[in-house]
Amino acid sequence: MKKHRNKILLWAVLAVAAVMRLYNFDGWSLSNDELSALSRLRFDDLGMLIENGVKPDMHPAGVQVFLYGWTGLLGNSATVVRLPFVLAGVASVYLVFLLGKRMFSRSAGLTAAAFLAVLEYPVMYSQLARPYSIGLFTVLVAAWGWSGIFRDRFRSSRTVSRPRWTDYALFILGVSASMYTHYFAMLTAGLICLAGLWIAPRERMKGYLLCGLVIVLLYLPHLGVLSHQLGTGGLGGDGGWLGPPDPSFFGNYLGYAFNGSFLIGGLALLLAAMALVNVFVLEKTGRRSLILAAWFLVPVLAGYAYSVWVNPVLQYSVVLFGFGFALLFICSFLRLPRKALQVLVILILAAGCYSTAVSNKYYSTQHFAVFRELAEETLRYNSEYGSHRITRTANVHAPYYLDYYFIRAGEPVPFELYKCNEYGMIRNLADAVNRSTTPYLMHAWSNIYDLPETEAVIRAKFPFIVSRASHFNSGITLYGKDSLHQGPVLVAYDATLPLGDTTGNGTLVNVEFSPGFDLRGNALHGESPLKVFVSARFRSDAPLRAKLVFSVDSASENISWYGRRIGDFQSTTDEWHRAHAVVTLDRPLPDHAVVKAFVWNDRQEVFYMDDFRLLIFKDY
Repeated sequence: MKKHRNKILLWAVLAVAAVMRLYNFDGWSLSNDELSALSRLRFDDLGMLIENGVKPDMHPAGVQVFLYGWTGLLGNSATVVRLPFVLAGVASVYLVFLLGKRMFSRSAGLTAAAFLAVLEYPVMYSQLARPYSIGLFTVLVAAWGWSGIFRDRFRSSRTVSRPRWTDYALFILGVSASMYTHYFAMLTAGLICLAGLWIAPRERMKGYLLCGLVIVLLYLPHLGVLSHQLGTGGLGGDGGWLGPPDPSFFGNYLGYAFNGSFLIGGLALLLAAMALVNVFVLEKTGRRSLILAAWFLVPVLAGYAYSVWVNPVLQYSVVLFGFGFALLFICSFLRLPRKALQVLVILILAAGCYSTAVSNKYYSTQHFAVFRELAEETLRYNSEYGSHRITRTANVHAPYYLDYYFIRAGEPVPFELYKCNEYGMIRNLADAVNRSTTPYLMHAWSNIYDLPETEAVIRAKFPFIVSRASHFNSGITLYGKDSLHQGPVLVAYDATLPLGDTTGNGTLVNVEFSPGFDLRGNALHGESPLKVFVSARFRSDAPLRAKLVFSVDSASENISWYGRRIGDFQSTTDEWHRAHAVVTLDRPLPDHAVVKAFVWNDRQEVFYMDDFRLLIFKDY
């Protein structure tokens, strides 16, 4: 009966873990990274997949090769793609229980498993079809096999227990799979291997070293991929997007990992303090606890050092591989009576479920930039306004990220361009806008820098907002030429300097400062936030470096200064183009502030300029 009651508590933890991960796991948009992985599966054979779908990425081949086979059999719906990662997340909770029970006590295993079951951090990465959930699982498999090889080292008795062949097999498979899954999982698995060299008795060393040889042989096919990817080095630096961490990373990570919850974080902190006392003061479970702490801390510290001194690689996602060990460490001293254990586990499950689902609104929050919603809005616009009456532009990393949803809907949608995240590309957007003969233009963007001048370029020809939807790090807007669709824009200042003459050549500029605007801050009536559009038509026989400038000065300081090179909008020479500069003013301007807009021609280039416009309106 007692054994049956013990199993009920474990099944409760696993049931909660499964519900937390299975609920709506396929109901939210595939993320940029997931769609990137799917886009790199479209090859005819495995060799092409490795060369073009694995090597350009920063991850080992394991997950990409698995997805290649998995989606080839069952398709690439969000349900199919994410399900294995969800199941790996649930299995990881069970492995944490087993590992804790073997190395410390049933209380330690159940308590650590309860934390892992309900915290938002592992739940989210279990619902993401990326290497993190699989990597957590494979690292725990390696640790479970390792603990079986040395199970007698975790018991108080002196009896020697011979390892089973399954222990060696699980250890080899877990370490090898980790090496093929993620480089931080590989580092963690390497630390597991090193720990065995530290504690292995002499009579077991030969078999253990043989395991290492098998692991090395299994990894040999991947050396070419490893060598290629090591040349990239990281996610930051030139052309990278990830910045180096600072010391606040550690505190921020702990807050994030424990839901930012005072109750859950406080309980974890209390358990960690008691675990430290257990190791260093009472000197119990010392070596076992320190091994687990090292498996968590060393990859974090190594990643931090590499990110600061070489190239940024450290993110919360890569710390997940050792998170189960951190939970086991803080619970390692627990040996509770049955009823006390039940109370503690139920408290963690209840507090974690409430914190994740209710306080943090996990299931109703967009955690990543969306693509499904943008595709759905696009199809709605096509239905309501007519596909042939809309010019479509997008700013995404690859066309497939939107096409994935259009293909699944059976409605392919053409776009004039898919990327314009640099000023060298803004002229392509301007050309697409100028070529358009439709009454509407739609622009969507996701998980990429959308230039502030993008909207100004579009609204030069499509000045009115028909519909707009904003999402986490993404959005979509339908613009129109019809004033019935103005939208919530309150104009604070709107003026144009018609600089042309009867010849249509505009004003010749060959001095340092062009004609421009000069007004006082009180003309804006203390409004904020304000968005400023500065634009002008220009024509030149050569590429221009002169800048379109907006500035705000008070008596004692410069409040705002922004310049945009007008040549960025110049796709051809000796033709008229329109240049734009866009600024957001977040605070009200002092009445005495001087607001100016002009062209700064510091090289005194020669060009023609006309229709200089300053538009300031209440931001939405």
